[in-house]
Amino acid sequence: MKRSSYLALLVVAFAIGRPLEAEAAPKVALTPIDGDNKDQDVREAVSEALEGNDLVVIPRKDVNKAVNKIEDLSELTEADAKKIASSLNADAIIHGRLEKGDDGKKLKFVLFVGGKKTKGFSVTFSNAKSPKFKRLLHDKMVAKISSAKAAAAEDDEEPVAKKKKKGGDDEAVAKKKKKGGDDDEEVAPAKKKKGGDEEVVAKKKKKGGDDDEEVAPAKKKKGGEEAVAKKKKGGDDDEEVAPAKKKKGGEEAVAKKKKGGDDDEEVAPAKKKKGGDDEAVAKKKKKGGDDDEEVVAKKKKGDDDDEGGGDDEEATPARSKKVAAGGDDDEGTSVRGGFNNGGTPMDRKRTANRAALRLDAGGSFAKRSLAFTSNLPADQRPKAFNPSPVPGLRLDLEVYPLALSNPFGAAAGLGLAVQYDKTVGFNVGSSAEAIRLPVNQQHLGVAAKYRLLLGKTPTSPAINFGFGFGKRTFIVQNRGALMNPNSLDLPDTDYQFFAPQLGFRVPLAKMVALTAGGEGMLVTNAGPIQRADSYGRAKIVGISGAAGLDIILTSRVGMRLQGEFTRIGFTFVGNGGDLANNRDNDPTDRDVGGAADQSFGGSATLGVIY
Repeated sequence: MKRSSYLALLVVAFAIGRPLEAEAAPKVALTPIDGDNKDQDVREAVSEALEGNDLVVIPRKDVNKAVNKIEDLSELTEADAKKIASSLNADAIIHGRLEKGDDGKKLKFVLFVGGKKTKGFSVTFSNAKSPKFKRLLHDKMVAKISSAKAAAAEDDEEPVAKKKKKGGDDEAVAKKKKKGGDDDEEVAPAKKKKGGDEEVVAKKKKKGGDDDEEVAPAKKKKGGEEAVAKKKKGGDDDEEVAPAKKKKGGEEAVAKKKKGGDDDEEVAPAKKKKGGDDEAVAKKKKKGGDDDEEVVAKKKKGDDDDEGGGDDEEATPARSKKVAAGGDDDEGTSVRGGFNNGGTPMDRKRTANRAALRLDAGGSFAKRSLAFTSNLPADQRPKAFNPSPVPGLRLDLEVYPLALSNPFGAAAGLGLAVQYDKTVGFNVGSSAEAIRLPVNQQHLGVAAKYRLLLGKTPTSPAINFGFGFGKRTFIVQNRGALMNPNSLDLPDTDYQFFAPQLGFRVPLAKMVALTAGGEGMLVTNAGPIQRADSYGRAKIVGISGAAGLDIILTSRVGMRLQGEFTRIGFTFVGNGGDLANNRDNDPTDRDVGGAADQSFGGSATLGVIY
C-alpha cells in the first residue's frame, strides 16, 4: 500500500509539473540597439518594459558576452541568432535599431524565435521611460513571441510528404495522424494523365465517423482552367468553393465563405480584364474582436459582366485600419507623441507647419533712433536720438483652434496671434543734467490670421494673411526729476495703429524653414509728440518687417531666430507745434518739417509646439 501511495503521489506531481513547465515564461535576449547612446539608455528602458511575469529578460552582461562573437550585429542572421540562443539558452533573440522618425524616435525590432526569423515591427515614441510606452511595447512583444511560437508548433505537426517515382510519373502521398484521436487523414496520389492534362483526386475519410470529404478532379481544359466545388457533408460548417474559370482576356477568382463559425471571411471576385485593368475587392471582418480590416480597390467600367458590360463606378481608395500594440498588426506599432496626440489619425497628424498652438519665449534686443529734418543751424535744430542697443524680453503666441480636430481642413487656418516685447534696463539722460531717467519701451500686437498651406506635406510652404491692432510705446518716466524739463529734447511717442499683415514660411529642409513677413502701420495716434506744445499734427506712415529661421528641434520644441526693422515717418502739417515752428523764436516759418523714427532689432526664442 505504501509503495502504491508513493507511486500515486509521483504521478500527481508529474501531472501538475507538466503544465507548470509548459507555461514557463519565455527567456529573451535583448542585444545592443543600433543607434543607442554609449550608456544604452534606450536598451535599458526596453529591457525594463519587457521584464514581467510572461517574459524573462536575460541579464545584459551575459548577452553582451554572447554577441561579442558576432562580427556584424546589424546584419544578424538566423545562424547567428541560433548561436546566441544556444549559448544563453534563450527562446527568443531581439535586436533593435534606433532611428529618427517624423514624430520623434523610431525603434525597429527584428525577432528570432526558436532560431527562426519572424516578422518584426516598429515603435515610434517620444519618451522611452513613459509607462504608456513600456506597457504597449511589452504587450506587443509578448503577442509577437507567442504567435511565433504557436506558428512553430503548427509547423512541427505538418504532414510528412513521401515521394515515389513510378514509370516516370510522380506520385505524392501524404498522411497525417491526429495525436490523441482516432482520425487519420490520407490523401491519394496526384496523377499525371496522357496529353499533358492533370487530374488530382483527393479523398479524406474520417474513421469512426459519418463524414467523407471528396475533391473531384481538377482538369485543364482548352482556353482555361476549372476548379470544381468542394463541400463537406454532415458537419456544422459548410465550405463551398464555386468554380474558378479562366476566360478570354482575363481571370476570375470566386468567393469563398465559411459558415457556422465565429469568423466570417468573404472574398469578392478578382478579375483581370482586357487592357491590363485589375480589380481586387477584399473584405475581412472578425466578429467579436476589436479590429476590422477593409481594403477596397478600384472598380472600373465593365466589371459587372463577364464580357465587359455593366455600369461605371468611381474608384474607391483603399483603406486600412491599423491596430494598437498587442494586436495582430505585423507592420508596426506606434506609441505616438508630438503632433499626433489626442487620437489624431496618422494621416491627419499636425506637423510644425500645421501646429494648432505655438508659444515662444526668449530674449530680444532693440536699437531705436529718432532724427528730424530741419532748416535751423546745428545749435538750434533738435538733436538726433541714437542710443546703444538695449536688451528685452519677447513672448509670441499663435493659436489655431480648429486645427486641433482636423489640421487639413480649410477652417484649420483660422487663428489668433499675439506678440509682446519689452526692453529691460533702458535709461536716458541729458548732457545738461547729471541724471538718468528710466524709459518704458514696449510693443504689443494682436492679429487675426489665416494660414494657407500650399501642399499636404511637412515641408509644404505656407502663406499667412492677417489684420491686427498694435501699440508701440516710448515714454521717458519721471521727467519731473529734471530741474529744466527742456534739457531733455526727446519727445515721447505712443503709437496706436491698425496693421494689415502678410507672411511666408518656406521650409529649406525637413527641420528648418525660412520665415519672412511684414505689416503696414495705419497710425491713428502717435501720442505726446503730436501735442501743441510738442511738434503738432502730422501725416504718419509706418512699415515693419521681419525675417529669420524657424528650427524644429523635436516634435514639440522649436526655436526662432529673426531680425526686425520698423520705420515710422512724420510730415508735420498745419501751423505745427511749438517745437516745429518756434524753435528759433519766430513762429512765422516752419523750423522742423518731419521726422523718422526707426528701430532695428532681433529676437531668439524657444517654443513649445502642439
